[in-house]
Amino acid sequence: MAELEFEIEEPDTGTEPEADALVRESFAAVDTAVLTRLVEHAFNRMRVSQSTYLSIAIVNEREMERIHLEWMDLPGPTDVMSFPMDELTPGTDTEPATGMLGDIVLCPRWPHVKAPRPGTQPLMNCACSPCTGSCTV
Repeated sequence: MAELEFEIEEPDTGTEPEADALVRESFAAVDTAVLTRLVEHAFNRMRVSQSTYLSIAIVNEREMERIHLEWMDLPGPTDVMSFPMDELTPGTDTEPATGMLGDIVLCPRWPHVKAPRPGTQPLMNCACSPCTGSCTV
């Protein structure tokens, strides 16, 4: 099993009842078991050892906007950001890459705000973000 650390923040609420319900639903739908399986699949495909460390933070829009501005100098939130730690070299079937991959920050509310990809549900867009992030990391 991949060595993952999850940090899930409280969602921002208080704007309007319909938006609050959607935000709470987005955060409640974050299934760390599913995210773990997605990361393990990505690790296997990229030949990264399951003992490689990866941190995933689930944040609200306000925190994502703060991080986005601090690190990218871009206003507004985004769906996923990644912060690499070690420069892993590609692994092989017999010697997978090991080390500390880095951090991925997800904003589960953001896929509801931006236009979802055709034929997908917004929560699936968020679920696929760790794979995007780990490929970027």
